[in-house]
Amino acid sequence: MYNKDRHILRIWDTLGWHLYDTFMGKQRLKMLVLDLDGTALNDNKKIVPKNVKAIQELKEKNPDVLICIATGRGFHQVLRFAREIETDVLITDNGGALYKQKDEGYELEKSYRMSEQESVAIFNKIKEYAAENPDMIWHFSFRNYK
Repeated sequence: MYNKDRHILRIWDTLGWHLYDTFMGKQRLKMLVLDLDGTALNDNKKIVPKNVKAIQELKEKNPDVLICIATGRGFHQVLRFAREIETDVLITDNGGALYKQKDEGYELEKSYRMSEQESVAIFNKIKEYAAENPDMIWHFSFRNYK
């Protein structure tokens, strides 16, 4: 019978020291980039405590490493996770915005936006197709978060 956890542990035993060497050893990791859903978060949408501890240890041993969250989520959906793991950089909205940690918060460094006209045209096209397929769900936010 296949045991997924056992298989993962076996892989970790094989790769563990190599990863440790890469993150903590002579090679010196410059940036750790984490996705949230299905990666850093558990099924309850909380950051796995082991991940928080590992990131803290990494920062202690390598203070120059940048911690980055890259996610499809929007800025305000990411904020509490970013603060929990003391993230230096946020890439949000499927790569549409880049924020850098500044003082007690985050500052928008770069954003990649469509014009209002392009957004409305896409929205109208989606509405047209959604009428043919009631299973489609779309979420739009036209707010300008600063």
